Amino acid sequence: MATFVGGIYAAWLLPDSLLRFILWVVTHTIYRIKVLGRDNIPERGGALFICNHLSHVDALLLMSSTDRHIKFLMYKGIYEKGAMKPFARILGVIPIASEQRPRENDSITSRGK
Repeated sequence: MATFVGGIYAAWLLPDSLLRFILWVVTHTIYRIKVLGRDNIPERGGALFICNHLSHVDALLLMSSTDRHIKFLMYKGIYEKGAMKPFARILGVIPIASEQRPRENDSITSRGK
């Protein structure tokens, strides 16, 4: 019982870690991922990962292929969809829209902090 309560408390404190773990399990169960050149990813500092978006699973595969915490950009139209928004907020996704000016996009991300 204490382990269950501790697990619930940890999930409440760190929902992004729980969601990332669940997504890692799902992607490694469904896909056979082979990462080449993982040693080229710096342990600290900035790095830019680019997906070619062959599917909507690209972000999940990228997230499960590295130990680093990754921030994603997402089109605001997809971000605002009902089922997507809670998960995107937990993962710290940054919504962007081409119709808005950069400062307007910046105000969206500052509200989510």
